[in-house]
Amino acid sequence: MNHYEGDNFGSLAKVESIEHFNVKSLNPVTLMPGAAWKNIPFKEETGQKRLKTDDTENGTVYNYSGSFFISNIRKEVETELNPFLGQMLMLRVTDMNGLVSIIGAPGMPVTLKKNHDTGKKYTNENGTEFIFEIDQSFPELMLV
Repeated sequence: MNHYEGDNFGSLAKVESIEHFNVKSLNPVTLMPGAAWKNIPFKEETGQKRLKTDDTENGTVYNYSGSFFISNIRKEVETELNPFLGQMLMLRVTDMNGLVSIIGAPGMPVTLKKNHDTGKKYTNENGTEFIFEIDQSFPELMLV
């Protein structure tokens, strides 16, 4: 392994979701007939993904978590994303460097939560932060 000297941008470029039961297989990634990844549009430079590992007596646990922000609390966001709160989704995440990874697995969905905030002042931004998290016994699937 060499020291990396190329561009290295932070943040996420894209977050896509699919119901975990609509993924048939991860090797190779195969979806159920009629299923497709759905793009979640979020505000630029608000997306992030974190990895924390923990060594347990049962092996390594990979904790993936992160968040993204959608501007303006509105019915459209509620209608589109509320059905997926809780443990429903797998996520395909693309970072600003073009690295694409999948977190979650069939039968092992990512937990999605939300926080609404109107802000206290006129200058604050009104919107919804969506938070995702999963503990899994295997690393994320990195796609080339």
